[in-house]
Amino acid sequence: MTDRTRRWYDHASLLFRVLRHAVTAFLSRFYARDPDLWVFGAGLGSGFVDNAKYLFLHAEGVPEVRAVWLSKDRETVTALRKAGYDAHRVRSVRGTWLRLRAGVAVVTHGPRDVGTGAIGGATLVNLWHGLPVKTIGFDAELRRAPRVVRWAHRALARRFDALVVPSPMAVHQFHTGLGVSPDRIRVLGYPRHDPLVGAGPDEDPTSDPDVEERLAAAGADGPLVLYLPTFREPGADLADRVDFEAVDRRLDAVGARLLVKPHPFERVSSVDGLDHVSTLEGVDDVYPLLDAFDVLVTDYSSVFLDFLLLDRPVVFYAPDLETYRAERGFYYDYETFVPGPVAVDTDSLLARLTDAIEADPYAARRSALREAFLVDATGSRSATVFEAVRALSGRERDQ
Repeated sequence: MTDRTRRWYDHASLLFRVLRHAVTAFLSRFYARDPDLWVFGAGLGSGFVDNAKYLFLHAEGVPEVRAVWLSKDRETVTALRKAGYDAHRVRSVRGTWLRLRAGVAVVTHGPRDVGTGAIGGATLVNLWHGLPVKTIGFDAELRRAPRVVRWAHRALARRFDALVVPSPMAVHQFHTGLGVSPDRIRVLGYPRHDPLVGAGPDEDPTSDPDVEERLAAAGADGPLVLYLPTFREPGADLADRVDFEAVDRRLDAVGARLLVKPHPFERVSSVDGLDHVSTLEGVDDVYPLLDAFDVLVTDYSSVFLDFLLLDRPVVFYAPDLETYRAERGFYYDYETFVPGPVAVDTDSLLARLTDAIEADPYAARRSALREAFLVDATGSRSATVFEAVRALSGRERDQ
């Protein structure tokens, strides 16, 4: 299939999903959806991750609510069932029936997380997957999309009963970027912040004791650094942007270790055989593990805003900053917004990383940004969001 054919296929598929969603919403007026049946999904139906995961684990412990995780990934469904949770494949007969009956649907990217068509008429809640620093949606790639595609995305945006954000400062970009009306944007905080403030779930079916032991061992002899870069393109190699051998030598000098977690669609070479640099493998959800790290290295990912809750140094490595700014763009002036030093090449990365390990000159800026962009995260954000959604699900959708 050519790129042109693929694009037209994707456009037609989007319009068909919007039509099915509208038809189901109309038909659901004539049968009762169950307000106590909640379906959850994340990452376009991929793994058990992000804000929806933590709200699911909270809702699963509420006796009067049936919480069901839906996924396109067979391994995810199998693992959750084995752990005793209610999970089904999105397109299975049972999964489709549950979507048609659910009173609440919770997603992190969009309706496709749980299958767009069959959830029409359910209370639809988007928890999203980060506070956007770089532009999104209509402020980014959808600016150049065909008019009919933009119409379809706006039609779906109107179906959201609530979009949850972590700060009043985020309302504008979600309104312009996703097309969600400001009166449906709820400042409640992110459920995925719970493990960062000691309010995480009692049990996490995705936790891996072996990974936790490896992290404990890696950090036993000195500071532990995590490198979480933003996704660029499928198949990209992080070694094309980072001289890991030079990083390894510097970490040896300061007695620290670096773990690299590339995006699932990217890779990292040139770290095998290094003593102080390795990859963080076998981890889908990094949030329960962030507390193990003393320093975060990232670029344009909003994970740094979540990391503010731990009040630890962040180094920003952005060797393609000018290109990224021109092609994608930001909602803020990047260099003055981020609460840490910006490195643009390997030499400056090594210097900034050394400063972050041996000192902490940006603590005041982190504190100011945390107060401005994150609601009070003490206690369980999952509990707060759950109660808000439960109250919301009792009202009729505005048509």
